[in-house]
Amino acid sequence: FIPEDLQNTKSPSLVVDLGRLTFRNDSSEPPPFGFDDKWLLQIDSIRALCIHQKSHAIIEPFSLKFSILSHIAEGSSSNTDITKVDVQALLPQLCFNFTTSAVRLVSRLQMRLHDAKLRNPQIPQRQTLDDFLLANRGPSQCQNSHTELFSKDEASSKVETSKAVTELKFSFSAPTIALQIGNDVGFDESTAIPSSHIIPLLNLTIRGIRGNYMTHNSESRASSQFSARLRSIHATDIQQSGSHFCHFLSSVDPDLLQDCDPTPATDMENDGDEDLVAVEMSKNPNGDKKISINFHELYVEWNPELLARVQKSLRLPLSQVSKCSITTSTRGEVDIINQTSNESEFFDALDNTDSYKSSESNGTAVLNATEVVGNQTVDNKTPGMIRNPTPRFEILFHLSKLRVNFNKDSQCRCLFSAEMNQTDISFRLKPLGGSITTATVANTRLRDPDGTAGGNLYSQMIGLQPGGFSSSSAKTSSIIHMSFESFTNRNDNEPEFHNLMKIEFSEMKFVYIHQWWLEFADYFFEGILGHAVWGTKPKPSAHTFNPAEATRAFKRTKMSIKMDDPLLLLPVCYRSPQHIGLKMNALMVSSHFTREQMNKKEGKLTNWIQWFHNCKLSLCGLDVQSWDERKLNKVSEDGGPPPTLTLNIRWPVGPTAPLLKPKWNVTGGVDPMVFCLSRKDFSLFRFFASYNLLGPPRFLSNHTPPSGDATPKVAKERLVLFGYEKTGTPPTTYSVKLSSDSLEFQFLLDEEESGSRKIEGMMNVNCSNASWQLVKNADCISKQRANVDSICLTQTSNREEWGGFPDLLLPLPASTDVSMPQQHCLFQFTSTTHPNGNNVKTIHLNAAGIYLIVPAWQHVGDFFRHLPTSPEVFEPEEMSSIMQVGDRFYRMSKSSSQAKKRIADDGSTAVKKESPSHRLSPSNQFLLTLTSPRIILVADASNQQRDCPSVTLSMAHLNFLRQTNIDNENEVNSLFCDGLEIFTGMAKNLSSCSSLLCPLSISMRSKRSPQHLSGWVWAEELQARATYTDLTHAINVFNGVKEQLTAPSRLTQSTTESSLSGKATEEKRAVSQGTINIEALFDGFNLVVTDDSHRQFANAQPLVAVSLTGIRFSRVATDTQENHMSQALASTQDLRLVKNTFISLDGLELTDLLQHRDSPFGVMATSSQAEHSKHGLFSFTSQIELDAMSWESHHMIALDWGFCVSPSMEKRDNAICQLNPPRSYFDKSSGQQEHFVAFHSVLNEIGLQCIDVNVQHLTAQWNPSTVIALQRFLGRLKKAALTILEKPATETNNPSIPDTGLPLKEPAKSGHVIFSVNADIGSICICLNKEYQQRRLLDALVTGVKIQFERYNEQSLLMQGSIEKLRVWDPDMSKTTSDRNRHLLSLTDDANGSSSSSSSNSRAS
Repeated sequence: FIPEDLQNTKSPSLVVDLGRLTFRNDSSEPPPFGFDDKWLLQIDSIRALCIHQKSHAIIEPFSLKFSILSHIAEGSSSNTDITKVDVQALLPQLCFNFTTSAVRLVSRLQMRLHDAKLRNPQIPQRQTLDDFLLANRGPSQCQNSHTELFSKDEASSKVETSKAVTELKFSFSAPTIALQIGNDVGFDESTAIPSSHIIPLLNLTIRGIRGNYMTHNSESRASSQFSARLRSIHATDIQQSGSHFCHFLSSVDPDLLQDCDPTPATDMENDGDEDLVAVEMSKNPNGDKKISINFHELYVEWNPELLARVQKSLRLPLSQVSKCSITTSTRGEVDIINQTSNESEFFDALDNTDSYKSSESNGTAVLNATEVVGNQTVDNKTPGMIRNPTPRFEILFHLSKLRVNFNKDSQCRCLFSAEMNQTDISFRLKPLGGSITTATVANTRLRDPDGTAGGNLYSQMIGLQPGGFSSSSAKTSSIIHMSFESFTNRNDNEPEFHNLMKIEFSEMKFVYIHQWWLEFADYFFEGILGHAVWGTKPKPSAHTFNPAEATRAFKRTKMSIKMDDPLLLLPVCYRSPQHIGLKMNALMVSSHFTREQMNKKEGKLTNWIQWFHNCKLSLCGLDVQSWDERKLNKVSEDGGPPPTLTLNIRWPVGPTAPLLKPKWNVTGGVDPMVFCLSRKDFSLFRFFASYNLLGPPRFLSNHTPPSGDATPKVAKERLVLFGYEKTGTPPTTYSVKLSSDSLEFQFLLDEEESGSRKIEGMMNVNCSNASWQLVKNADCISKQRANVDSICLTQTSNREEWGGFPDLLLPLPASTDVSMPQQHCLFQFTSTTHPNGNNVKTIHLNAAGIYLIVPAWQHVGDFFRHLPTSPEVFEPEEMSSIMQVGDRFYRMSKSSSQAKKRIADDGSTAVKKESPSHRLSPSNQFLLTLTSPRIILVADASNQQRDCPSVTLSMAHLNFLRQTNIDNENEVNSLFCDGLEIFTGMAKNLSSCSSLLCPLSISMRSKRSPQHLSGWVWAEELQARATYTDLTHAINVFNGVKEQLTAPSRLTQSTTESSLSGKATEEKRAVSQGTINIEALFDGFNLVVTDDSHRQFANAQPLVAVSLTGIRFSRVATDTQENHMSQALASTQDLRLVKNTFISLDGLELTDLLQHRDSPFGVMATSSQAEHSKHGLFSFTSQIELDAMSWESHHMIALDWGFCVSPSMEKRDNAICQLNPPRSYFDKSSGQQEHFVAFHSVLNEIGLQCIDVNVQHLTAQWNPSTVIALQRFLGRLKKAALTILEKPATETNNPSIPDTGLPLKEPAKSGHVIFSVNADIGSICICLNKEYQQRRLLDALVTGVKIQFERYNEQSLLMQGSIEKLRVWDPDMSKTTSDRNRHLLSLTDDANGSSSSSSSNSRAS
């Protein structure tokens, strides 16, 4: 009787009942030959009880029976007479009933006993039987057998050595051993359950245990043999009763069992070949030991939740550990246990056996070198000492079959199944320390159970390739050869590695589905090695790290893996037959360890030595194939070896590993490769990235958690929490970077995609020094980056229309100016994805030359424009009729083909049904940045022999930002262009000459919704020059571009393309039905016209300079816009505006450059400009301040997430909203107008177009010499243009209403106005000069001019107008005359002092 508390009589107690012991000799029959005596020993009713409120039997009553035969030899030296003892033991039945309260009581009693010993160290320790025997033996006897129980003379100081030979035989049997585990306290400490209620967890039954042990000892040597057998074993998970998960452990295939009932009682005398376990052990006289273990078949249903519940039920909680433990060491251990892990990564478990520095030599050399190092270490430690070899020790293990189903029993689903057949393992100790383990596996495979239920076509994730080797040779052939060697450390220095592992694989096939392997890795570290499953201490995290852990030693294992001819399949998704196949000649894996000095990290540590595991993977002889066995990469033409992909994986190991992020660092390089991709092949890579790599978590799409009130309770009671199922945390943190010196992508059309039914080239993309990086940190943000030092896009269509310029995109030659910064990366791409689905993509081009050959780019764009929109995916109901041949899958029923047709007709795919959460991001951003680009337009793209004229657009910077919200389909586009210039020259000479434009900056922004489009364009003052040579050159180029645009396409559109273009037309028509608001503002326009034709002037002579200020264009969707026809149309109901256009010009100035600078005849035309307000060139409703356009003030700004427009550009966006409305330009009541010309045009749906024109004041001078020079300049330019154009374009005089996509209503009746113009001119002053004589000839002034023009539907016209004031006078002051005589024509004033007006009215039909 052992109470827990001696002071409390009601405290729980442990009672051990030793039962009844009977010992007697058996004289019922004579003993067998060779034995003298026969004894019987029997112990009955042995049991153990736990008493608290009621008694509970921990061990149910059982009995032990011993039958002992003995013969004592005489003390002679003869070997014929030996001492023999034969013991036979029988345990008929043993049953354990473990409950939580009982086991915890025993644990508390054990801890109290341990503490009592520490408090009273003077209490002598308990003397064991070995201590008693060794105390009465000599040194020589201590090394011999322990069968001699008593010495001849215990009182003598010197024990004589027995010369008799002894033999001991011991046999035992236990037909049935049962174990039941239950929980009677609950799993939640805050919630207690009734004491009478027990939650059953596990029932374990072991049958047919039998064995024997024999030892033979003589004076000089001793040997022993042991053998044991286990007939069957069966463990039942009571929580999963009624499902196939209940067979937790079974020696019989669970498919043969019914109702979760184990096999019946077995006959222990049956043939041993059917036993589950057979163990044989032998010890030779020289000390060598050998153990042989044979397993027949074992089936396991691995339920981590069950194991976690068992661990939680059988272990003391932390609160009881702290109460029972009083020692310092125990308290320190509890403090470490209390450190719970808040790590966001779920399969970054600490490495207990990791590796060392790698070597480029083969595995044998590494093995020998390491063994030599180990021997040298021993010699250096103990110089001059010769170490004796230890006896041989060897273990042989054979397993016929092992199948383990790894389940998520909390979700009632099996994640994966592993099976091994004919496994042999050998373990032996090395003579000088360490061990060697070798293993061979005849066949193994890793399966996805969803494949049998129709959820996955690729059910075998790891296994032999089809045709690897036949099953008949499985017993003699092995697909896996493994060796594991450990080394002893006799040196004080820290070794680089402790173990070495080598693995060789035969022809294996691997299937990579990203989310499946993420869940697999999570399950491996949490469901198999997890702390909840094994009841161990949680790993330290960066938040609760104990600095003392930094110095804790840990083991490291070096690895060397080789696979012959492996095959890697990359499917699009679970049920898609489309996949990418990677065939390799070999896959080699090697690893080594490095260490670095780390600095202080977040106040956790000062400095520490960090070990890193470095693993190198070499994928030799890469061969990329499509799912229909088409090659996607080309073999090198020079006969070189196939390309090799090398990956270097580096991750921290040891107790300080959680402090470093990201954990996995992968760098790789691939040899130069050439890919040949059709549309289907390119889409295959897209689908693999979209649906496989970026697919949704599998448990969200295929296994939704139970609904209802039970969901929170079930989640609360779960003990094994898988990080894969956590939202907002990454599976792990990693950084992947791949690079290649040269990559070439050849895009082509195959026979099905090409209109000519022949393989047709599209383009080649050559990339030099390309790299791609993917980073994912603990914040769950994925970041991609791709860099290409040089990229060249070449069209390979071989079409004559654009065959002269195959290179459409190429890097510009490096600048010879050393002061200019040299660009080292031509192409940069980044993509950032947030957990909420927001995505930001950027493209940056540095110093790129773009040949804008429109049909060639259209041809290139057609390749990407008509890609397949969705992969082929089998429906779940048709999975049962799918036939697999090799790695290809075929439909075998008509319903399957109809389902395929239905998918194609709907334009949707089962991928969306399979993964409903996989959709476009709710908010996307795309940023395009061009630095120093050049866009070249050519006159003749088909010219291959000689160069042709070109126009080059050069920019310093270009920023384009697109912001898209998918939910409401809103789109915002922002653009800023800096340093825009235009050059003329020859197409194949990219060197810059003088620009036609001074560097120009332009800002633009647009907002688009399904029914509305608004935007604005704002350009600073444009300064340009136009010479005769440049204009003819540009006409030639733009005519060539026009011919390229209007040339009939040679591409044959398929049915799919026609349907896509039809959809685009419908979308365009839908947009045209919405409202459109567009504003275009130009601060100014300055143009200098120069005649360099050398026809009229010997040198290049500037003719005129045109200066325009404050140019505004508006396209406003307003149905209430007033005009001069508003009152006439007031009676018309539901009259909708189709087009509403407004144009204004604030100022005009035309300068005659043939005159000297101070000449009074220099200004040929000017407007009377009023003083501009503080608002700038344009009139606003409120005061605003704008910044000058520059790259520093207007480029897009990076934020914590994404980009936004600059504050300066935001000011211009706000200023657009504050522009004066167009109607204010025609409102005379507002006072003096600041504009020069205002133009307003309205088109109604009935076909009526109304135009209002308002001109404030214009002053013009007529210089005959300049006019004649302009006429000749324009005449030569027209003649040259006609020569280039070959013939003038024919224009129709019939007016037509532009096609707006909306049907116009029929006019009301005859006499209806269809076109009306109303012009209001403030004043016009014209001066006729003789500038070569430096005198004016005539001045004319007209004020208050009003003109109205109307056209009716019966082809009749009406024109009427009026003039308020007209005056014509002689401005020549060289001769004196009166003012009256100078006025040649004027309107006389009436009696009231007001001037009279004249008007005219004419009607023609």
